[in-house]
Amino acid sequence: MLKIENAMGPDEETILNMVEEWCGSKEAALDWYQNTEIPAFKMTAEQTMRMGEFLALVHYIKSIDQGGFA
Repeated sequence: MLKIENAMGPDEETILNMVEEWCGSKEAALDWYQNTEIPAFKMTAEQTMRMGEFLALVHYIKSIDQGGFA
């Protein structure tokens, strides 16, 4: 998994760093990024990033971090 993570760009690294505390580890954060559907986007974080929605994803993560709902 770390090879995949190391191949990511700075935007992906930012997202992983934002959710690492929630997930408990870098590996779990990567699993969340690749496999967990985000209800607000109806796709994974990875898919959201591929759609060019980095800022929307950052806003979503920040709102959840501040007590918002998924």
